[in-house]
Amino acid sequence: MKATMGVVFPPQCPGCGAVVAENGGLCAECWRDTEFIGPCACGRCGAPVPGDGAPVRDEAALLCDDCLVIDRPWRRGRAAVVYAGTGRRLALALKHGDRVDLAPVLGQWVGRAAAPLVRPGMLVVPVPVHPRRLMARKYNQAALLSAQVARMHGLRHMPGALIRTRHTPMQDHGSVSDRVGNVAGALAVPLDQAAIDIAHDDAEHDVGDQHPGHRAEAGAAGEGALVAEHEDDQHHQHQHDTADGIAAPGVLLRQGHGCQ
Repeated sequence: MKATMGVVFPPQCPGCGAVVAENGGLCAECWRDTEFIGPCACGRCGAPVPGDGAPVRDEAALLCDDCLVIDRPWRRGRAAVVYAGTGRRLALALKHGDRVDLAPVLGQWVGRAAAPLVRPGMLVVPVPVHPRRLMARKYNQAALLSAQVARMHGLRHMPGALIRTRHTPMQDHGSVSDRVGNVAGALAVPLDQAAIDIAHDDAEHDVGDQHPGHRAEAGAAGEGALVAEHEDDQHHQHQHDTADGIAAPGVLLRQGHGCQ
């Protein structure tokens, strides 16, 4: 039956719809247009950093120029692909194009990127969206991705551990200080989750935009932040048309010792 279904409905490339060998696989053209981030990446934000191809002994010790001078409100971070080409198209399709069928593929990419961060007993928490935006979009793409990450690594998924306390404008323009003000105080731990020692992010832009004075609003500093895409320098400077921050919202990993 499975073979018959494969003939009638052959697997398609998630990027362009071309027939491929297996579900979730990219065609040759989309593969060439996708820059996956390997182990030679910043251990704090996940940005790719230059390397000589030699094995990376201590990934956490690698830091990009920005993370050498910016005090991030999380300890470690990973991203799956550079936010350009096919990666950008897939992220926008999931977020704004009702392509929920892409969540398993992108979630697997994020899950593989998360592997160095995973520890037993961690909680996986998606960045929440405000009910007003949820009504318009019908789903929270961060929750779709985080569910895949939790399933892949056998971790506890807690989509209700954070709430959006107020609606915020899209983070597509503005300076760093503007974005800080936009999201300050916008996330919180609901009363029934108050025993969870957890922090908040709002994708990579919103996490990066949190002033140190805001980082304790929902608990202690996060153990790890995950995003599907990391903007390269060109898109970081010129491409801000991705709604409230990075195209695929973040997932927070946190040790679960404070959960009751």
